[in-house]
Amino acid sequence: LDMQVKLLRVLQERTILPVGAAREIEVDVRVVAATHKNLEKEVAEGRFREDLYYRLNVLPCQTSPLRERTLDIPDLLAFYAAHYARSATPPIRFASDLTDALMRYRWPGNVRELANLVDRFTTLYAGKELHLPDIAPSMMPAGLAQIQREAAEQRRGASACPLEVLSAMMGEPSASTVCAQVAERAAEPGSSAADAEVESDALMPWRTAPPYAADTETVTGDGEAYAHDVEEIICMAQGMVQLPPDGLALKDQLVQIERSLIEQALVRTSGNVSQSARLLRLQRTTLIEKINKYDLRLPG
Repeated sequence: LDMQVKLLRVLQERTILPVGAAREIEVDVRVVAATHKNLEKEVAEGRFREDLYYRLNVLPCQTSPLRERTLDIPDLLAFYAAHYARSATPPIRFASDLTDALMRYRWPGNVRELANLVDRFTTLYAGKELHLPDIAPSMMPAGLAQIQREAAEQRRGASACPLEVLSAMMGEPSASTVCAQVAERAAEPGSSAADAEVESDALMPWRTAPPYAADTETVTGDGEAYAHDVEEIICMAQGMVQLPPDGLALKDQLVQIERSLIEQALVRTSGNVSQSARLLRLQRTTLIEKINKYDLRLPG
C-alpha cells in the first residue's frame, strides 16, 4: 500500500525524486499495467487503493486464456519457432497431428508456456518437422503427454485389425460381422462351404479385385486406381510408410529412423549414453560413433 501511494503521486504530478537527489525530475511516461487479480474485489477488501485503480483504469483490455482462442495456436507456434531458431538452422515445423494435439491441450500457463515449449523442442529437435509420436513424454506437460497416449492407443486399435478399419471407411460390413454371417449360412441345412464363400464375396465386394484379369500381368484403368486406394488405406491403418509411385531412397529412410530412435533414447535417459546404449541394444562405443555421425546434441 505504501508503494501504491508513491506510484499514485508520480502519475498525478508526473515528477519523481531519485534517491539522493536534491530536486524532482519531470517524467513523461505511458503506463501499461497488467494483473491476474480482480482489482475491484481487491479495492473492496482494502488491498488496493481505489484512487490508484481509477487512475490506471483508463482503457481496460481483457485477454482471454489461450485455451479459449485455440485458432491463435498455429500462428503462435510458427512465430516462436522462427524466434528461437538458430541462425544456421531452419525453424522447427509442426505436423498436423502435433498441431491438433497442441490445440486440444488446456495451456494452464498460456502463451508463456507455449513459448517455453517451442524453445524446448527447438533445442531437442532443431530444424525438424515434428510429429506427435516423435516427442518424448517426459519433454511434454502431463496433459499433453496424456493426449499423446490416447492418440497412440487409437493408432494401435486401428492397426490391430486394418480390414475392420477398411470396411468402415468403405461403408461395408466389418470382417468379423461377415465371418459370423457366413458361419450361420454354412450351418444351415443344405448349404455348402462354396455357397458360404460366394456369400462372403457378396458381403465384402472390395475383398476381391473387381476389374482384375487373372491371365494378365498388368492392371489398367479403374482397377489400378482402386487397388492403389485400397493399399494406401491399409498402409495408413497400419501406420506404415506408403511407397510413393516414383519410389524412395531406402537408405535415407533407414538413416532417419535410426537417428530418431537414438534421439528418443537420449531424451528418455537425459543424455546418459550407457543407458541409451542398453535401450538400443548397442555397444556404448558404437552408439558414441553414431551420435558423432549424426551430430546429435545430448540433452542438458
